[in-house]
Amino acid sequence: ELRAMTNLVEVLFVVKCDQTKPGQHVRVAGSVEELGNWDPEFGLSLTTAPDMFPLWRGGPVLVPSGFEYKYVICTDAGASEQWEVRPNRSAGANLRASMVFDEEFDSLEVVQRQRAASRTSVQRRDSGIRSFVSAEGDRRRASSALL
Repeated sequence: ELRAMTNLVEVLFVVKCDQTKPGQHVRVAGSVEELGNWDPEFGLSLTTAPDMFPLWRGGPVLVPSGFEYKYVICTDAGASEQWEVRPNRSAGANLRASMVFDEEFDSLEVVQRQRAASRTSVQRRDSGIRSFVSAEGDRRRASSALL
Protein backbone atom coordinates (compact mmCIF):
# COMPACT_ATOMS: atom_id res chain seq x y z
CA GLU A 1 0.00 0.00 0.00
CA LEU A 2 1.34 3.41 -0.99
CA ARG A 3 0.19 5.02 2.24
CA ALA A 4 2.29 2.59 4.31
CA MET A 5 5.38 3.90 2.53
CA THR A 6 4.49 7.56 3.17
CA ASN A 7 6.17 9.49 5.99
CA LEU A 8 3.74 10.25 8.81
CA VAL A 9 4.08 13.66 10.43
CA GLU A 10 2.53 14.99 13.63
CA VAL A 11 1.19 18.48 12.92
CA LEU A 12 -0.21 21.13 15.23
CA PHE A 13 -2.20 23.77 13.34
CA VAL A 14 -2.32 27.34 14.70
CA VAL A 15 -4.06 30.00 12.62
CA LYS A 16 -4.87 33.64 13.30
CA CYS A 17 -8.43 34.32 12.15
CA ASP A 18 -10.47 37.24 13.45
CA GLN A 19 -13.21 36.86 10.83
CA THR A 20 -15.35 34.36 12.76
CA LYS A 21 -18.66 35.28 14.39
CA PRO A 22 -20.50 33.57 17.26
CA GLY A 23 -21.64 30.14 16.08
CA GLN A 24 -18.62 29.74 13.78
CA HIS A 25 -15.24 28.11 14.10
CA VAL A 26 -12.24 27.34 11.88
CA ARG A 27 -11.48 23.93 10.36
CA VAL A 28 -8.63 22.55 8.31
CA ALA A 29 -9.77 20.78 5.12
CA GLY A 30 -7.21 19.01 3.00
CA SER A 31 -6.16 16.37 0.53
CA VAL A 32 -5.80 13.55 3.07
CA GLU A 33 -8.37 11.54 5.01
CA GLU A 34 -7.27 13.05 8.35
CA LEU A 35 -8.25 16.48 6.99
CA GLY A 36 -11.54 15.33 5.48
CA ASN A 37 -10.45 14.79 1.84
CA TRP A 38 -11.43 18.42 1.13
CA ASP A 39 -14.80 18.08 2.92
CA PRO A 40 -14.77 20.60 5.81
CA GLU A 41 -17.48 18.65 7.65
CA PHE A 42 -14.89 15.89 8.15
CA GLY A 43 -11.88 18.19 8.48
CA LEU A 44 -9.96 19.01 11.63
CA SER A 45 -11.87 21.36 13.96
CA LEU A 46 -9.79 24.09 15.56
CA THR A 47 -10.66 25.68 18.90
CA THR A 48 -10.06 29.01 20.59
CA ALA A 49 -10.82 30.63 23.94
CA PRO A 50 -11.54 34.23 24.99
CA ASP A 51 -7.91 34.68 26.11
CA MET A 52 -6.56 33.07 22.88
CA PHE A 53 -8.78 34.69 20.22
CA PRO A 54 -8.06 35.36 17.34
CA LEU A 55 -5.74 32.32 17.48
CA TRP A 56 -7.34 28.97 16.64
CA ARG A 57 -5.54 25.71 17.41
CA GLY A 58 -6.01 22.04 16.49
CA GLY A 59 -4.07 18.83 16.81
CA PRO A 60 -1.59 17.49 16.98
CA VAL A 61 -2.83 15.17 14.26
CA LEU A 62 -0.84 12.43 12.51
CA VAL A 63 -0.97 12.95 8.73
CA PRO A 64 1.00 11.64 5.75
CA SER A 65 3.57 14.17 4.51
CA GLY A 66 3.09 15.84 1.16
CA PHE A 67 -0.50 17.08 1.57
CA GLU A 68 -2.42 20.23 0.62
CA TYR A 69 -4.89 22.08 2.80
CA LYS A 70 -6.87 25.26 3.45
CA TYR A 71 -8.51 26.87 6.45
CA VAL A 72 -12.30 27.16 6.32
CA ILE A 73 -14.69 29.14 8.52
CA CYS A 74 -17.57 26.78 9.34
CA THR A 75 -20.84 26.74 11.25
CA ASP A 76 -20.92 24.79 14.51
CA ALA A 77 -22.46 21.92 12.49
CA GLY A 78 -19.44 21.89 10.16
CA ALA A 79 -20.97 23.47 7.06
CA SER A 80 -18.48 25.66 5.21
CA GLU A 81 -19.18 29.40 5.17
CA GLN A 82 -15.88 30.90 3.98
CA TRP A 83 -12.92 29.17 2.37
CA GLU A 84 -9.55 30.87 2.10
CA VAL A 85 -9.32 32.43 -1.37
CA ARG A 86 -5.56 32.01 -1.58
CA PRO A 87 -4.04 29.02 -3.43
CA ASN A 88 -3.94 25.71 -1.58
CA ARG A 89 -1.38 25.51 1.20
CA SER A 90 1.16 22.76 0.74
CA ALA A 91 2.99 20.65 3.30
CA GLY A 92 5.96 19.14 1.51
CA ALA A 93 7.11 15.55 1.60
CA ASN A 94 10.28 16.52 3.51
CA LEU A 95 8.59 17.55 6.77
CA ARG A 96 10.07 16.52 10.11
CA ALA A 97 8.33 14.08 12.46
CA SER A 98 6.61 16.82 14.47
CA MET A 99 5.71 20.25 13.10
CA VAL A 100 3.79 23.40 14.05
CA PHE A 101 2.08 25.32 11.25
CA ASP A 102 1.66 28.88 12.55
CA GLU A 103 -0.31 30.81 9.95
CA GLU A 104 -2.85 33.54 9.25
CA PHE A 105 -6.18 33.05 7.49
CA ASP A 106 -5.84 33.92 3.77
CA SER A 107 -2.21 35.06 4.17
CA LEU A 108 0.55 33.89 1.84
CA GLU A 109 3.02 33.87 4.72
CA VAL A 110 3.64 30.40 6.14
CA VAL A 111 5.60 29.53 9.26
CA GLN A 112 6.40 25.86 9.69
CA ARG A 113 8.61 24.97 12.62
CA GLN A 114 9.79 21.76 14.10
CA ARG A 115 8.36 20.92 17.54
CA ALA A 116 10.70 20.09 20.44
CA ALA A 117 13.87 20.29 18.38
CA SER A 118 17.19 21.98 18.99
CA ARG A 119 16.59 24.36 16.07
CA THR A 120 13.46 25.85 14.56
CA SER A 121 13.13 26.50 10.85
CA VAL A 122 11.08 29.58 10.06
CA GLN A 123 10.19 29.97 6.39
CA ARG A 124 8.54 32.85 4.65
CA ARG A 125 7.48 31.26 1.40
CA ASP A 126 6.44 34.43 -0.38
CA SER A 127 9.98 35.82 -0.19
CA GLY A 128 12.12 32.69 -0.03
CA ILE A 129 13.86 33.85 3.18
CA ARG A 130 14.83 31.21 5.72
CA SER A 131 15.99 32.06 9.25
CA PHE A 132 16.88 29.88 12.18
CA VAL A 133 16.01 30.56 15.80
CA SER A 134 17.09 28.46 18.77
CA ALA A 135 14.43 26.23 20.31
CA GLU A 136 14.61 28.36 23.46
CA GLY A 137 13.15 31.25 21.45
CA ASP A 138 9.42 31.62 21.81
CA ARG A 139 6.91 32.04 19.00
CA ARG A 140 7.16 35.84 19.16
CA ARG A 141 10.92 35.71 18.63
CA ALA A 142 10.57 33.15 15.83
CA SER A 143 7.94 35.27 14.11
CA SER A 144 9.96 38.44 14.55
CA ALA A 145 12.81 36.82 12.62
CA LEU A 146 10.59 37.23 9.55
CA LEU A 147 10.27 41.00 9.87
